[in-house]
Amino acid sequence: MNNLGALFIEKERFDEALPVLQKAVSLRKSVAVFHNNLGMALEHTGNIKGAAKEYRTALIVDSSNEKAKENLTRVEGVKTTESR
Repeated sequence: MNNLGALFIEKERFDEALPVLQKAVSLRKSVAVFHNNLGMALEHTGNIKGAAKEYRTALIVDSSNEKAKENLTRVEGVKTTESR
């Protein structure tokens, strides 16, 4: 499931990636990469709050996940900018 979701992300088909990645996360909650990928799909469909939540969850599962750290930093900057 995650690989298919990642392929959809690569092809910029973010709406199609969402249900696949949500299923992957529901099946394997303890895989940080799954949460990070779901966060990316959420971010690209405009759900910044949901993306931040998934990036945070990825970091709870694996605090060394550099991509999730970068992504969280980026969306937190977006949230700050949107608030102004």
